[in-house]
Amino acid sequence: MPIFEVAREEATRPGTFFYHVQDGLHYHRSHIRQGSTYYKCVLAGRGCYGRATYDAVDGFVHTTPHNHEPDMVYPDEMALRRAILRRCERLEYMDYRRIIFEEGRRFAPEVVARVTYARMRTSMRNARLRRFPHPLPANLVELTNILQDPQYRVITMTDDGLDNIYGGSVTDTDGSHHILFISERLLQRARTFRTLHSDGTFRVTPHGPEFAAQVFCIVAVWDHHVITLGWVLMTSLTEVAYTAVLQLLQHLLGQDIELTKVISDFECAQQNAWQNVFNVRTQGCVWHLSRAFLQEAAELNLINRMRNIEEVRRIIRLTLGLALLPEPFIVDGYHVILNHAIGEGNYIYRMVLPYLRYVWRYWVSRPWRRARMCVHGSSQRTNNVCESQNKILREECGIHSNVYMFLAGLVRLEQKNYNILLSLDQFRRVSRARRQTSIMNDNRVLMATEELFDPPGPIAAAIFRFLSVVSHTMDNMVEELLMDRLRRRRRQ
Repeated sequence: MPIFEVAREEATRPGTFFYHVQDGLHYHRSHIRQGSTYYKCVLAGRGCYGRATYDAVDGFVHTTPHNHEPDMVYPDEMALRRAILRRCERLEYMDYRRIIFEEGRRFAPEVVARVTYARMRTSMRNARLRRFPHPLPANLVELTNILQDPQYRVITMTDDGLDNIYGGSVTDTDGSHHILFISERLLQRARTFRTLHSDGTFRVTPHGPEFAAQVFCIVAVWDHHVITLGWVLMTSLTEVAYTAVLQLLQHLLGQDIELTKVISDFECAQQNAWQNVFNVRTQGCVWHLSRAFLQEAAELNLINRMRNIEEVRRIIRLTLGLALLPEPFIVDGYHVILNHAIGEGNYIYRMVLPYLRYVWRYWVSRPWRRARMCVHGSSQRTNNVCESQNKILREECGIHSNVYMFLAGLVRLEQKNYNILLSLDQFRRVSRARRQTSIMNDNRVLMATEELFDPPGPIAAAIFRFLSVVSHTMDNMVEELLMDRLRRRRRQ
């Protein structure tokens, strides 16, 4: 007997439907031709070739068999999914797992078991995104107005619904606007760190003309694990801008903090702001310092000579070790290298003299820059942890995505970093242990330092031995920088 009654029910996406005749087989409408409607299985995208047709004479007919069993629970599953997504569209200040739990109470357990957070997360996020203000904010001031609107607090709600990553907004004295993202629970942890790292990246700024100049990241290291504490969207990179941002951070942290040192690259505006606002020591990064030294060597056409002339390579490597000397010894260390270059003969000396002048004039002779280049006694000699988190930020937020996708990425990162802290609280290892070579290099530097403070002979000879030893610990870094420069030249 022909079947003429075909049930049409809403699917999960707006304006979409599925069809069935109460037999556990479900279809999407494919097309209509010559008075007949053609249907394909809802699992066609997963390889099912089940098909059906409907016309006024024969009714509904299964024309091609399915490769799976009938599913009598599917309509209820779709109903639960629709209910969950509609809750998300209401922008309730509630995390996704709780919404699934509350809506699932009205359905049978076998239905709820099929609608998990892992399967619904992306759809729920997209449902909320559709209800966020459009068109997208054109600048950070408009974004601040949205984030400060109570109905849109859900945009920056943490993944578990227990906190919020919007820390505040600030306009500096030059009129530039900036937004800080940091949750209260990460603020509490930030108060306990003695050393912080900071760096900016522009590749992940939300899409839009002049929307933001960079994402400024504040990072900590605990047991060699990288933990990002906060992010700042900034429209300017001046010292005034950094000062305004850090004053906002200081206000949120309060007075009960243990911060004594901040490690960054050699961006003066950033380092000055940290020093002025928090009254802490600012330390540079030996990796960025080495890159600056090798960049100058390249400008002076010394790279090929480094590869071909051992004396030139040795002198440049010795200068890379200056940052590991105690600050009072750096000037003496420079003169030791200069005397060594003179001793190599007039040909070598004249070849490296312009480079040594750069090291002296731009770095060693300037007390404030000399202090910041010194990494002696520091367990963290580079700012590479920020480079690591910048990569994670790109993977999570994308490159120049729209602002809501960017904020969703920050929310996920906040949850991941908080989870890392909870794991470390329980003495669990989150990532791989340090490389043995890194540990051995630390031991070499420590032994060389002990000899430096208790030398068996003249101090100049002790300094030269120290520089010789520590320069070998940076061989891998030097090769990496040289190869990176070679790759850049090939791409040009």
